[in-house]
Amino acid sequence: MAEYDNLTKSVLRKHPQYQKMAGVYKFFEDSYKGGSDYVGANNLFKHTFEDAEGHKDRKLRAYFYNYCAPIVHAYNSFIYRQKIQRDYGNLANDELFQMFIEDADKQGNSYDEIVRNSSNWASVTGIQFWLIDKPGEKAATKKDELEQELYPY
Repeated sequence: MAEYDNLTKSVLRKHPQYQKMAGVYKFFEDSYKGGSDYVGANNLFKHTFEDAEGHKDRKLRAYFYNYCAPIVHAYNSFIYRQKIQRDYGNLANDELFQMFIEDADKQGNSYDEIVRNSSNWASVTGIQFWLIDKPGEKAATKKDELEQELYPY
């Protein structure tokens, strides 16, 4: 059990540089998502000569037109306008690898969808990470791997 606790701590640990930037990443994410929560999240700063009541009134009148999302979508639409051709070499004919490409996260999202979504978020935050793990289960044969959907990644 102690090993699991250490593993959990290790996975959940945040790098000091990430912790330093977490507020900035949150601001970028909020700016991308927009909506009324953006205005209410202290993103409207008080002007130098503005009193507290004036600032409060201005926040009540404020609205947010989301310029961020359309810019991100426009930029990424150029990248993904045409289907990206990938050369998987010998893996192209591997049935298990094809299963992975079609459902890369075991939640129904293809590899291409995950890459596109990651590209989108990398455009928002300037950085994107993936954690990829191989299942701990073992299969005796390739047939067992296929039946159990034990992807190689």
